[in-house]
Amino acid sequence: MDSNTSKQTRYHGLDALRGFAMILGVVLHASMFYVEGIGASLGYEMTGKVPPTSSVIGGLFFFIHLWRMPFFFLLAGFFTRLMIQKRGVRKLLSNRFVRIFIPLIIGMTIYNLLEFDKLTSGNMHHLWFLRDLLLMYLIASLISYINRKTGFLTQLLSQIDGLFSSPKNLLWLTVIILPMSFFGKVFGVFNNILTIIFLPPGPFFYFGLLFFFIGWFIHRNPHLLSALSKHWKIYLSVGVVFFVVVISCLTISGNFTKKAENAGITEKQTETLFKEYELVIDEMLNDGKITQEEADERIKSYRLDLDAKVQSSEGLSEAQIGLAELYALLFVIPAAILSPFATFLIILGFIGGAEIFFQKKRAWVRYLVDASYWIYIVHLFIVFAIADIILSNTEIHPFLAVSVNVVASMLICIITYHVFVRH
Repeated sequence: MDSNTSKQTRYHGLDALRGFAMILGVVLHASMFYVEGIGASLGYEMTGKVPPTSSVIGGLFFFIHLWRMPFFFLLAGFFTRLMIQKRGVRKLLSNRFVRIFIPLIIGMTIYNLLEFDKLTSGNMHHLWFLRDLLLMYLIASLISYINRKTGFLTQLLSQIDGLFSSPKNLLWLTVIILPMSFFGKVFGVFNNILTIIFLPPGPFFYFGLLFFFIGWFIHRNPHLLSALSKHWKIYLSVGVVFFVVVISCLTISGNFTKKAENAGITEKQTETLFKEYELVIDEMLNDGKITQEEADERIKSYRLDLDAKVQSSEGLSEAQIGLAELYALLFVIPAAILSPFATFLIILGFIGGAEIFFQKKRAWVRYLVDASYWIYIVHLFIVFAIADIILSNTEIHPFLAVSVNVVASMLICIITYHVFVRH
């Protein structure tokens, strides 16, 4: 797509970050069982139990969620241009067919066979990211090929390079990132994705595509890496402060939402919920997943929880409920605005910091980077299986549960990588 060249070097810092971000998927998926608004339905569906929540784990979950996927796409754009320069478009596409397309098809087939979903559903699960990447590779390759033949983008690319001339100019990209965040995310915060392979990608694809080309242009202007390393602490610190404001606003908004939702829960509504719960428990009992004693205990516990909700119902008027809903929306707005700024600054901070801490090649880092792709592909079923065991048989603290899950899942992933892939 361009003619700028850079030295053929190994980017150890970005390599390490890429592996680190891949492995964080294990932490993310192990944590989600204990995140308010996510874990209850997930844990209940798997085990019939409602897991406890943890604000600390919830904060960790949303911190990783905030920047991880955009960062993946940025790195993909960076290394795509690097590979095209080294090997050309054809080699890029053949390489990605083997490393991305084939694992996607095999991975989604296995996950669907393991009863995550029906085989014919086309559900990609957490591998939706690979399909989006394939589309981005095709777009970038097509533009690069056409520009190499015609040169029609040469002047435009040189003008865009001006935004990448310094970290200060780079911040002007937030003018584009902000509206794209509102388009690609729900309320500018939660990724709006589609995981069915037969359907077009969700709106988040276009947000990711923007970061893909940001990575592409950073590779066109490699001096940015050393420039970012000089002020990485500032970018990361400001990004984290923005994140704290975002999560605080979302928490306050959530409290107002719960206040409105629980304002008028009635005994009739609890009876409906209780009957639905009994049906689920009966099904689990018939399938042999729980004993009669466990079924009785769960039903008793759920009844007590519903009775407590009725007693704590605030009985607000319609006007008060409407006001609570308005406050909930008002606190979402600053979170939605600051979220993309936090995302971009945290990513810039991590890139700059990695240039300092991972300048030299380290054998253990190289090993984890090599293993990270395998870990990303296979970890979901392992994490969910271990979570099922923990939730069904223990009542340990969420932090300990997540720690056990992450360590056990990582050990299984690394051992299987070492045995079946590396050798």
